[in-house]
Amino acid sequence: RYYCSENGSRFIMADEAEEVSLAIGCEGGFSQVEEELLVKHNFVPISLGTRRLRTETAVAVAISRILHSVET
Repeated sequence: RYYCSENGSRFIMADEAEEVSLAIGCEGGFSQVEEELLVKHNFVPISLGTRRLRTETAVAVAISRILHSVET
């Protein structure tokens, strides 16, 4: 379980057998309350880099990063 956050880790530790859930907020990011709720439900923050991405772009980047971590 991952969610995209500016304060997230750049390193993703996904396993090939792991079922992945991904939460991506709007272009402004998640509110503090939303992030607290995600953490409460065992979501791990991941970073997609320093650039602010449009939501539809963030989806593709996040999935690519997760797949890359599984394949390496």
